Amino acid sequence: MLLLIMISLLCVVVMWRAFEVPEDRWQVKSETAMVPEQKTATPLQIQLLPWRSYFVVDKNRPVRGVAMGYFLQQNDIQGVSMALMHASNDRKSGVSLSLVELSGTSSGLAMYLAGGPVKNNGLTVGLWNMAECNNGVQLGLLNQIQENIIADYSMKAEKPRDGFGVQAGVVNYSEGRGVQFGLWNTNPNGWVKHFPLINICL
Repeated sequence: MLLLIMISLLCVVVMWRAFEVPEDRWQVKSETAMVPEQKTATPLQIQLLPWRSYFVVDKNRPVRGVAMGYFLQQNDIQGVSMALMHASNDRKSGVSLSLVELSGTSSGLAMYLAGGPVKNNGLTVGLWNMAECNNGVQLGLLNQIQENIIADYSMKAEKPRDGFGVQAGVVNYSEGRGVQFGLWNTNPNGWVKHFPLINICL
């Protein structure tokens, strides 16, 4: 009986946190209130309802552990993140799994069907990989590195600097420096703009 009461109280607390209206929806912020503050990290972040942005923990707090959601919007994630769609993640490192990926800077392993980070510092695996700056590895059917390609999907992030990365896939397109392995490789800034199997741009 005591166990049922404790579980009920825990459920009430979780649901209250989920349906709590965030203050930033109605509070008028002063100039001092708009200064970003250091927030303590949370080990677990869960989005409870797919059609609303209800998170158990404030989504502006960094995650150092596990983040799960349907439409996951988290500024800073270090650890494991799983979602139908990662969006507006400023920094993400560790392992992430999703159907669609639109993030800022990604380090570690990211697996998805389509999308990518503005700046890739790790390994991205997908059917269609996109990035604006690649310092890591893209592995997929179609790999694309192109200026403002993520910004076209309203993803704003730090302006990427020119990197040097690797693309391995069926069709590779890049406007940056790196090595391409695929059936067809294109780099308009390379010495050889189109070449099968392997292409290098220094």
